[in-house]
Amino acid sequence: MLKFFNIFILFISISIHNHFGQCDTQAQYEANIKFYGYASNGSNFLTNFNNNVTLLEFCDPNENYTIIVHGWTESIYSIWVQNLKDSFVKARQGCVFVMDYSIYSVADYFTLLSNFFGIQAVLTRKLRQFDELGFNPDNALLFGFSFGSHLVFEAAYQYGPRKIARADCCDPAASSHQISVTHAKDAAKDVQCIHTSSDIGTINRYCQKNVNMGNCGLSQPAALIPPFVTISHFMCPVIYVNAFDNDFKMVTTADVYQATMFSCASTQVVDITKLGPLVMGFRMNMSVPNGDYYSLTRILPPYNIVLLISSILVLGIFGVGAQFETNIIFRTFTTNGTTFNSTFTNNDTLLEMCNVTENITIVVHGWKESINTEWTKDLIGNYSAARGGCVIFMDYNKTTDFYVLVTQFVSIQPVLLRKLRQLEQLGYNPNNFFLFGFSYGAHLVFEAAYNFGSRKIGRLDACDPAGPYFTDLTKIHAMDAAKDVQCIHTSTDNGTPYRYCQKNVLLGKCGILQDAASSPPKGNHGMCPYFYTSAFNHNFKLVTKNDVYKATWYLCTLAVGKPEPDVSKMQPNVMGFRMNMSLPDGQYYALTSKNPPYNAQYEANIIFRTFTTNGTTFNSTFINNETMLEMCNVTENITIVVHGWKESINTEWTKDLIGNYSAARGGCVIFMDYFFYSKNTDFYILVTQFPGIMPVLVRKLRQLEQLGYNPDNFFLFGFSYGAHLVFEAGYNFGMNKVGRLDACDPAGPYFTDLTKIHEMDAAKDVQCIHTSTDNGTPYRYCQKNVLLGKCGILQDAASSPPKGNHGMCPYFYTTNQYENNIIFRVFQPDWIQFNSTFDDNATLLANCNPMENYTIIVHGWGESIRSVWPLTLIGQFLDMRSGCVIFMDYFFYSKLGYATLVSHFKGIQAVLTRKLRQLDELGFDANNGVMFGFSFGSHLAFEGGYQFGPRKLARIDACDPAGPSFPASAISVKHAKDSAQNVQCIHTSSDKGTTLRYCQKSINMGRCGITQIGATSPPLMSHGLCPIFYRNAFTSDFNLVPKKLIETTFKVTCYNKTISPNVTLLSPTRMGIRLDTTIPDGEYYSITGKLSPFNLI
Repeated sequence: MLKFFNIFILFISISIHNHFGQCDTQAQYEANIKFYGYASNGSNFLTNFNNNVTLLEFCDPNENYTIIVHGWTESIYSIWVQNLKDSFVKARQGCVFVMDYSIYSVADYFTLLSNFFGIQAVLTRKLRQFDELGFNPDNALLFGFSFGSHLVFEAAYQYGPRKIARADCCDPAASSHQISVTHAKDAAKDVQCIHTSSDIGTINRYCQKNVNMGNCGLSQPAALIPPFVTISHFMCPVIYVNAFDNDFKMVTTADVYQATMFSCASTQVVDITKLGPLVMGFRMNMSVPNGDYYSLTRILPPYNIVLLISSILVLGIFGVGAQFETNIIFRTFTTNGTTFNSTFTNNDTLLEMCNVTENITIVVHGWKESINTEWTKDLIGNYSAARGGCVIFMDYNKTTDFYVLVTQFVSIQPVLLRKLRQLEQLGYNPNNFFLFGFSYGAHLVFEAAYNFGSRKIGRLDACDPAGPYFTDLTKIHAMDAAKDVQCIHTSTDNGTPYRYCQKNVLLGKCGILQDAASSPPKGNHGMCPYFYTSAFNHNFKLVTKNDVYKATWYLCTLAVGKPEPDVSKMQPNVMGFRMNMSLPDGQYYALTSKNPPYNAQYEANIIFRTFTTNGTTFNSTFINNETMLEMCNVTENITIVVHGWKESINTEWTKDLIGNYSAARGGCVIFMDYFFYSKNTDFYILVTQFPGIMPVLVRKLRQLEQLGYNPDNFFLFGFSYGAHLVFEAGYNFGMNKVGRLDACDPAGPYFTDLTKIHEMDAAKDVQCIHTSTDNGTPYRYCQKNVLLGKCGILQDAASSPPKGNHGMCPYFYTTNQYENNIIFRVFQPDWIQFNSTFDDNATLLANCNPMENYTIIVHGWGESIRSVWPLTLIGQFLDMRSGCVIFMDYFFYSKLGYATLVSHFKGIQAVLTRKLRQLDELGFDANNGVMFGFSFGSHLAFEGGYQFGPRKLARIDACDPAGPSFPASAISVKHAKDSAQNVQCIHTSSDKGTTLRYCQKSINMGRCGITQIGATSPPLMSHGLCPIFYRNAFTSDFNLVPKKLIETTFKVTCYNKTISPNVTLLSPTRMGIRLDTTIPDGEYYSITGKLSPFNLI
């Protein structure tokens, strides 16, 4: 069947080449294929056809260079690729490049074949690029696996027959373009092919040196099943990597037959007996004759056989059954804490201590373990609490050699079987039996339970059943070992790759790899009982295969003949003891994480710390919608800040940035704190968790939208790794849906394809700030890309991490240039003046009494402290109110064009709000605070006061608030009425001043607040007269009068925009600082004259 399939694929491949040709243009191929570079000094970089400078910066043309080309379904992230890259860097020095064409290799094989020549042309061009830059082809080594082998053959040949020094190719694919086969032998000066399979790998031997591994290069003893390196084909690159440090010696065909019973057929076999010792792989002596060579492999890593079978003396320790029963201890734990050893002779003790009507649990450990192994006591305690009855621990700790232990299986298993029969004979019900086994112990419980009676005991849970040597022994018995059988899989090296239980739960990365794995005994295999023990109290939820792919980038393969129930259509369920065993049989999945309790609950481990404008903080979850709505107004802005690797809310820059956003944008600022994951010291592990972390941010955006918050008001900020989180989350939330996104030096390593097409569309407006190209990306893929310092590469402020070139980005971004450019000039009653900054509280407190009044004056466009009215007004405030008067001088911006000044509104306003907060924090009472603003400064006062706190400040007097650029929809206009407890607006013009009336008290001066008869020339036109009127009103009465008097005096008709109270019914009052603030809200009028002081009595 396999041979027929290969012939079929070969026919299809030729047809595809003849009829379809290339799918993309060459430019598209070059854009989609990446060459990742790794230098011997530890640097890594991305090289394309345009960045020769980068290539020459990291790589010396006089040194070696190596190119690795992966196969179908693979990428740079394939495990063997990373391992081989490291091996080549160590062995050859120079630069190692990985050609990643995964954008094509993830497609079906037929589609990949149709792209062969387009991909090959890119590799050929890369070789020519090296040549043009002075790299010597005699220093080149190309390595290809499977489909990648043919890419190497053809690319090297097209570069120049036998031009490069060497090509090593691992199990070239059987299905390929035949032209590459004809060119293989001439692809390099030396060409070695390593063969490990005859189904996916070719059966032809067309290279200079053909090394046939294992069973004549047709199959491997270690071969198991997909999807990992567990079929003969995929064993090849693993064996090649191991050959760097382990000898895969060449042997004769007679040796192969003696070891494997395979008879190898070859017409070009080389007689190695005349050549001396030889090894396969990178260390092969390439000066030996061309032809076929042979090397043996074995089932266990590192897969090489040092001695021939005829030289091995297998030592087994075989004893009689009685000896095994004596050496195996059944340690029994009761629910009341009593322990005893249960033997085959102390039935009375067993019956006395363990009630025959209650449950019996038996725990069986693995190789090199015992009752003193770390996980055992916890598991015993969990079983005792969860099931009651007695828990029996089978302790058989004697043997250190795993193979010897395997030979003893036939003697150990019957001891467990006898214990089960003893219990039944004493009256214990097998339906109440629960067996647990780990690794080798899993096979003991399978076989013993099955021999006790097919599906007789109640339940059996097996943790990562051992793989080595257990391929046939129990595979037909696991399914029937108990009524309910669950297997939990965590590895395929020490654990089995077979899925032979009723319920098979693949943990972590498809039951192959675990993020929590470290060195043995807590590798991928050894973590299984820790996960299982944790699952008693923590949910390891069953998820879909697609969920696993999103979270880990691992595409899990369904075991042959096993169904895959759709858990998305079932009630939530979990792995482990608490699994619902009524679920259909089949293959299930559950995610794991790096740290205890190991369950991958991303949402539970990520905190959204939310900061309001009034200083309140709370954690926003996915269930406390009421709190969110109560604390954050749905009509206001939402800002989300996402940190980078190793950072958290306690990182230095975060609080400052949150404060800046709060002041500048208002609304709520949400800090996404994923320190649970970012604290990982290995960046790559954090990268693998990206598909799990990113959806949590997407869900938060969707939650906010569902609650009524407007995405146009969303502002996302991300630094480094966090930049990619906001890119991808913003895009997945909706293309160009978020209002704005700022990204600070997006991380470069590992982030080359993941979001490359999404940054531009992650929000309506996207700005990227670049400060480095080592940890930061060298790509400029945002709408606006700002390169700081030396071309976005180096920064003068950089020091040691975390404040290197990369880490300085959020500090630059957070630094408030507005604060540096705005001066707060403080005046005391005795006219002592000083400048108040945000980092000098002492001077402010030394000169201004927090118990007294304070006044803030904010000028307008084109003005400063030197304008005609400020100093006189300052004097008036000092005389009337005492305390300190603070003049906010933002001339650095007000001297600019009006449109430019308006663009700076938020930044300037944020500084004013921060000054109010500084005063508040120092003990100045907002009830003693008065703010005056003129024109543009009126709006600064409105919004600055509102963001400080709605109606928190005692009073704001605004003089002719600017009209241009401040329509009714402007945020400052909407907030004006609530910007202070008392808000008075004095209106003098309708050209530069607003025609709207939105304050609590609106005083229309002169001709209905439209023009003034006292107007002369700038700056004393109708608009500019307002602060003069206000200043004069400290000592001259601008009485409020009936509207009729205005209309009669000036022969005009005034149209009210709001209610106009009848002033004849009120106590006499006047415009300005002496206004009676208790009068009703509404629109009022005051007459003005032609000459100073401009009031008319």
